[in-house]
Amino acid sequence: MQLVENDKVKLKDVVSNLIKHSTEIRLAIAFIRKSGVDAISSDLQAFKNRGGKLKLIFGEDFNLTDSSALDYLLGQGAEMKVYLSRKGVYHPKIWMFKLTDKWVIVIGSSNLSKDALTNNIEASLVFEGIDSDVDVQTCLFAYDVLWKSDRCFPIGTEYIKNYKNETKKYFKRRISINTTGTINSVQSYNTLKDVIKSWIDIPESDKFEKNSIWRGWYFLPNQTAITDDYLSKLQKILVFIKSHKQYGTTGYLDIPSNTTGEQICKDIQTYAGITFKRKSLKLSARDLFVRQQKNYLEKLGFITEEQTKIRLTDLGDKFSTVNMAGMKAIYEDILVEYKWYEIRPFLFILRLLLALQDNTMLYDEFSFFVIHTKHDTEFDVVYDSIMTYRLLPPSDKTNLTREVNTYLQSSKGTGAKMVIEDYNLKLDFFLKDISVFDYLDYNNTTGTLKLTDIAKAQKILIDSDYP
Repeated sequence: MQLVENDKVKLKDVVSNLIKHSTEIRLAIAFIRKSGVDAISSDLQAFKNRGGKLKLIFGEDFNLTDSSALDYLLGQGAEMKVYLSRKGVYHPKIWMFKLTDKWVIVIGSSNLSKDALTNNIEASLVFEGIDSDVDVQTCLFAYDVLWKSDRCFPIGTEYIKNYKNETKKYFKRRISINTTGTINSVQSYNTLKDVIKSWIDIPESDKFEKNSIWRGWYFLPNQTAITDDYLSKLQKILVFIKSHKQYGTTGYLDIPSNTTGEQICKDIQTYAGITFKRKSLKLSARDLFVRQQKNYLEKLGFITEEQTKIRLTDLGDKFSTVNMAGMKAIYEDILVEYKWYEIRPFLFILRLLLALQDNTMLYDEFSFFVIHTKHDTEFDVVYDSIMTYRLLPPSDKTNLTREVNTYLQSSKGTGAKMVIEDYNLKLDFFLKDISVFDYLDYNNTTGTLKLTDIAKAQKILIDSDYP
């Protein structure tokens, strides 16, 4: 076992030597820099030429990974995945080298950058072992878990193109917005229009967690808004499930696609007080339960399902026992931890409302500039966009909204009307979903979201260690 600190021994020399003798390399590294790839490029080329296999899991937190580095590695035949975490950041530094008769593993503080390999004061522990060694098996298993995670997505040329164009160039365009208090209306109008078009132009096929990226943040299904009443209904469903005789015997409730499953779902809906507007339903009670209530329970982390067997999670079990204040506290924690790409939307909104005049945000501002944000680091440019929009003359705001709607209709082709209606419904539900708390008030008639308790929002941000 050896500790490498870039003092007497450079990590670059260790890595280069290992690449030369490896048949397989597995890397799980937070960010990849072009400088780091360049430092070992000749070794990687030789590795490729002799048929070596390279697997890499990287992160895009804080936009630190270089698209040019990804381009190079893809050209070298690397199999790559990006890890998009739900909470926190993706931050491992694991280097695994398969030699003829053993594995050599490096775990420490070093990302793939030139400074990390040569100049920085780092701490990398190097050890070796055969396949059957416990430490090696532990590392191989941990890597396999990451690789197969539902947060890990394969990438190719299209991803790299989008990462490069939609992030870096997009940031630069947004930063150019003028917020000095007196604006060039024509320039500001055109800049804002370009910002909005940039998310409209994202193809429907580009998805994150199976949802089209152009539609922005996805939290819960667009079936109903979260209210006190709906939280109570979800709690009753959990109570029904865990009090069912079968659940007490087996630890799960099986809801099969037959008459038994249909009757269970009817009983669940009756117990929870769930009714439907239509007297005659096109879908069965089971289909409605699966598409609606079960979907919500899964998204909130209250249940898991294996085939047709439903089990409560620890969180779901806790939710089933508390009063309304407790339910809201659990739901608030879920919102705080919810992550989309590299942003925590609920915390981002609270911070934005604290900064905006009158602690208020309008529906159009949310749609145009907020819900498509991918990184917490975009806060300043989102704020600048909203402030510039507010400085536009009323006639320009009206024209901008009209142009956006026209562009949306022309961009989304056949079925555009339904697509736009669905998008607006999603926005409306999202704003309602976060307004179940006393400190947030959403008026869907005026399209206004208002923060009513500044101290509460500040406490949430502080407790969450949000920047």
